[in-house]
Amino acid sequence: MKFDSLLERYHFDKYVLDVCIATIEQGGVTSKLDTYQFLSPIDAWAIPKYPDKTVILPPSADLQKALSTFIVQNELWLRMPDCWLGTWIEPDTP
Repeated sequence: MKFDSLLERYHFDKYVLDVCIATIEQGGVTSKLDTYQFLSPIDAWAIPKYPDKTVILPPSADLQKALSTFIVQNELWLRMPDCWLGTWIEPDTP
């Protein structure tokens, strides 16, 4: 990702941390990369728009690093008007 200023980079880093924290605290979150908007939590199931882009992390993963890498690698799709970033923790994961 390209940032025009250090402030833009810090806003991105904060967004990634907010996604990580919400994922851990709420069990998952849906957000929009281009606006950093978060949807209100609901009890629902969703199917990935691009299943081949799905990444499953082990519980020991560095979520912040993995999420940043995922966003950079998929920025083109995540910036599409009808695409959202969804994270969740599998309830059966210890």
